[in-house]
Amino acid sequence: MADIKKVGKRNRFIRFSVLVFVLIFTTIMGLMHSFGGKIKVASIDSFCPFGGLESLYSFIRSGTFLKRTNFNDLILLIVVFVLALIFRRTFCGNICPLGTLQELFGKLRKMFFKKRFVIPLKIDKPLRYLKYIVLVAVLGASWKLGTLVIRPYDPWPVYHHLFSEDLLTEFPVGIAVFAVTLIGSFFYDRFFCKYLCPMGAFLGIAGKIGYFRVRRNTETCINCRLCSKVCPVNINVDKIQDVKTAECLSCNECVNVCPVENTLLIAGKKKGRIGSLSFTAVTFIALFAVAGITTVTGSFVWLMPTLGYEGSLEDFNPDDIRGKYTFEEVSNATGIPAEVLKTKFELTDEEYILPIKESGRETSLVREFIRELQTE
Repeated sequence: MADIKKVGKRNRFIRFSVLVFVLIFTTIMGLMHSFGGKIKVASIDSFCPFGGLESLYSFIRSGTFLKRTNFNDLILLIVVFVLALIFRRTFCGNICPLGTLQELFGKLRKMFFKKRFVIPLKIDKPLRYLKYIVLVAVLGASWKLGTLVIRPYDPWPVYHHLFSEDLLTEFPVGIAVFAVTLIGSFFYDRFFCKYLCPMGAFLGIAGKIGYFRVRRNTETCINCRLCSKVCPVNINVDKIQDVKTAECLSCNECVNVCPVENTLLIAGKKKGRIGSLSFTAVTFIALFAVAGITTVTGSFVWLMPTLGYEGSLEDFNPDDIRGKYTFEEVSNATGIPAEVLKTKFELTDEEYILPIKESGRETSLVREFIRELQTE
């Protein structure tokens, strides 16, 4: 009894450590994108598998991606989808950094309340369908409009723009969604995952045919209900034999808290078993190995391309301008004469070579000015 509890505790610690590592890693990436100086890390939007899903139609149709996305997103989407066919929603339960943020707020709650809050079933059940509605709406709008529709409402880019000058202008609604996500997760575990996440909805659908799932041995089960109490998405594991629901995050917390050996197992549909630690390890290694291999081949890009030096105002996308870029870079990329920019924004020679955000000028106004020139 003591040994299985010890192993379970270790596995839970390792899983959470992996989640925290990914959160820290992506947070550093986001900070380097916003404040990295000469090292311009690619936008966080280009490291999101859902961006690949939004861009898929555009890529198939024209071979190009939606703005702010690139081949990275498609690579991650393929890996996450293949993992879902084997391990169901393992990305959600073992990798997703937004999920980690929610878990951290759930742990914070436990410091103040011993009680676990649960939304009544008659409210909870219909709310679970919201994420599927969001999925259909976002994909439909993205494919029709050819833009990254979810971005202004997505709490993940909001997190990475908390200290950015673009926060209020680009994410007025997203800020509210981010706040609801964290406050909701303080009271109700994995709030965004359960009710709003379109990526979770997509992986839930794909994961329905996933090979591995949690199975309960009814003969050895002692009905302690620990499995159900620890489930972040409120599945009553103690009342079912096979966890087939699309709501399961494949976090395997239920398996790790079970006090009876060989009672809760991660098993294949027909045969084969895998331990929860191996489950987490395979997910982590597969994702980062593919990213590493495709980095070597040049398909996966970590650094943000510069604004370029083609000098073509017609082909330039004003949305690519960030506060970290200088007016000089904008001039080189668009072909707009330096004197025009200096006159328009009343720049000194020193301010002309400073990052826009350090010059005291609004990045949004620079974008608007270039759009005006493009329409003339």
